[in-house]
Amino acid sequence: MSEPSRKPLEFDVGLLTGTREIDDQHRQIFRFAEVLLTSLRGSAEPAVVQAAIDRLLEYTDAHFSAEEEEMKRLSYPRRAQHHDAHVLFRRELDILRKDFTASRNARSAGIRLEFLIVDWFAGHIHHLDRDLATFLQGQRAGSRIRDIPPTGAPVRPLTERDPSNPKARPH
Repeated sequence: MSEPSRKPLEFDVGLLTGTREIDDQHRQIFRFAEVLLTSLRGSAEPAVVQAAIDRLLEYTDAHFSAEEEEMKRLSYPRRAQHHDAHVLFRRELDILRKDFTASRNARSAGIRLEFLIVDWFAGHIHHLDRDLATFLQGQRAGSRIRDIPPTGAPVRPLTERDPSNPKARPH
C-alpha cells in the first residue's frame, strides 16, 4: 500500500512575526523539517535520515540560543516560559531521533515530525515568538536576533503562501 500524497511543510505568511531574523530562521527550520520529512517518506538510507535529523536539531538549537541570548540581554519578562517551551521542543526532537535510531520506523518518525512542526512549532510562533517579536520591536530599533547561516546541504526553495489568497504564487 503506497503512502497517500501530502502537502509539503510550508511556511505561511501567517507565521511571520515582523522580525526579519526570527522569520528567516523559522523559514529555515521549515526547510530542514521538509528535507527530513521527504527523506522519511522516501527510500532514504537510515544514515541520510539521521543526518537530516541532526541538521534540524543543530539549526533549531542555534535558533533557540539566538532568541534566548536576546531575551536575556533585554530582560524579556516571559523569558522563563519561552525557554521552557524551547526545552520541550528540543526534548521532542530528541525523542524522534532516539525512536528512529532504535526502530528505523520512518512512518512513525514522519507523523511525529509533522505534529511537531505543523502543530507545536507553528503554535509556538503564533503565541510566544510573536509576543517576543513585539517586545523586541518595542524595546528599541537596534535589538537584533543574531543571524544564523543555514548549515548542511542545500535545500530546495521554500514555498511560501498566503493562506488568505489560494492563488498566491510561491517564490
